[in-house]
Amino acid sequence: MRHGALCFSSLCLRFEVVATGPRRRWTDDEKLKIILESLETPSAVSSTARRYGISRSLLLT
Repeated sequence: MRHGALCFSSLCLRFEVVATGPRRRWTDDEKLKIILESLETPSAVSSTARRYGISRSLLLT
């Protein structure tokens, strides 16, 4: 974890960078499977996102 500050004259903003781990690489078949699961029912988007450890917003874009 890295901490820092960004300052402009009298304004100072603090920030923190948190590592989330390595990037995942999904095959096209895996992506299609995840998307199709999320389309099964209206409430499936959230549960599918949780199951695969991804953000719900990724399935809504």
